[in-house]
Amino acid sequence: MRDEPLMRAIRTAGGVSALARAIGMRNPQSVSQWRRVPAGRARSVAQATSIPLHELRPDLWDPPAANDDTIIPPPGGAAAHAEAA
Repeated sequence: MRDEPLMRAIRTAGGVSALARAIGMRNPQSVSQWRRVPAGRARSVAQATSIPLHELRPDLWDPPAANDDTIIPPPGGAAAHAEAA
């Protein structure tokens, strides 16, 4: 039985064959035998489907840290902000 992240990747790609092609595999049968996205293929599957690594393989990748300490530069960069002040 396939895990949900793999099923989602297959649906997003448009099927097993489409996912195999998108990640450069010649044999879609290999993909059809996966139970979950293999660690060695996770990056290419993530890139092909836009599904984050932490969703494909939460056992290997942590979700991005959500912190409010992120500094977002003002439009035009810091120099433009300094001139306006």
